[in-house]
Amino acid sequence: MANPSFFQKDYRNLLDYLYDFSSCPFSELPFTDADNVVLSSFSYIPFEKFEPINENFIAKNIKDLCIDYLSWLKFGYFAKHYPDWMRKTIFLAMPLLKNERFDDVKLISFGYYFSVKEQTQFGAFAFLLPDDTLAFVFRGTDCSLIGWKEDFNLAYKESTPGQEMSADFVKKQLALFPSKKFRLMGHSKGGNFAVYAASMLSSSQAENLLNVYDDDGPGQNKTVYDSIGHQRIKNRIVHIVPINCIIGNLLNHEDISYAVEADEKTDLFNQHDLYTWKMDGLSFKKTPDVSAISKYIRDSVNELVVNKVKGKEEMETLVDALFDAMEMTGIKNAEHIFSDLPGFLKKYIRSAMKTDKYDKKVLFKVLRYTVDCFTNHWGEYLANSKAEKEALKTRVTYSEIEAY
Repeated sequence: MANPSFFQKDYRNLLDYLYDFSSCPFSELPFTDADNVVLSSFSYIPFEKFEPINENFIAKNIKDLCIDYLSWLKFGYFAKHYPDWMRKTIFLAMPLLKNERFDDVKLISFGYYFSVKEQTQFGAFAFLLPDDTLAFVFRGTDCSLIGWKEDFNLAYKESTPGQEMSADFVKKQLALFPSKKFRLMGHSKGGNFAVYAASMLSSSQAENLLNVYDDDGPGQNKTVYDSIGHQRIKNRIVHIVPINCIIGNLLNHEDISYAVEADEKTDLFNQHDLYTWKMDGLSFKKTPDVSAISKYIRDSVNELVVNKVKGKEEMETLVDALFDAMEMTGIKNAEHIFSDLPGFLKKYIRSAMKTDKYDKKVLFKVLRYTVDCFTNHWGEYLANSKAEKEALKTRVTYSEIEAY
């Protein structure tokens, strides 16, 4: 869904950070939370369209990658044909063309894999930073339905091919640079991959781990979350979410490190977009907690996934049925869904009625479960919402509290 306010924004975001601190090298300003968001956003540029991938990739600095990207684009298509997310990556590439802070950041490895059969959409980047550390960045969900189905698979599978690839990517790079300190990071599903890969590190590898940035990513399967590997690194996870968080509250995850103020003109879904997160100089504008609606969706959906849908088999049947019906609509891209949500829902309901009898039974049963779960938490939502409104009357910003 397009974010109509982005190009007339009245707040500072990661793009302003790039311009404001372009002359501050890492030697003067060490790696920041904002740098993590810059690199996570950078990973969405579709490098696989114009750069060699996997073992054929040739190391390049960020400036040259941006030149390659902007040279590949057809600017005559900008107004009508490029989706909103892609236009944002163009505005991201521009300040990186001449940026003292990022000039010497080098991409030394780019892993990419996409498979309809394996329901996998994977992008991984290994950067060598000027402070002589490594940054492993994982791309979040793209607009393909395969990428979205992989997200749903996270709810019931102990691991997905993309998660396993993320762990393998990191281990191969660490074998080449065994003594370097490193960070892992990613947005959305990329954040999930970063935490998963960190959880698969050996105890000796984990000694060089600085931290893991999870930018509004969904949590892990309970088996991974309870594993020794995850317990070993969980205190180094920086979990950042927007105030109206949805994705980053799902499944099993560590406590939220802090919530960020986001563009109020966007809907709940669009606050997942990193470009809507507000900044104040070097830092994000923090809030004490996520909103009442965020907690409501978190509690309701997690009850549905954990308590109502019984077992891996039922969850797998549900996910397959959901996406089988989705494919019958003829829609192949998630952007088409959100650009006309009412129209898609009409098509989806008609398609769902034509699915296999057993699948249809599962779909309607889960629909009943969903209504039950959201009804169960309605009272809590009303209480939280009332408290939130009362707090706003005497609001003191999180930044003011920290300053005091």
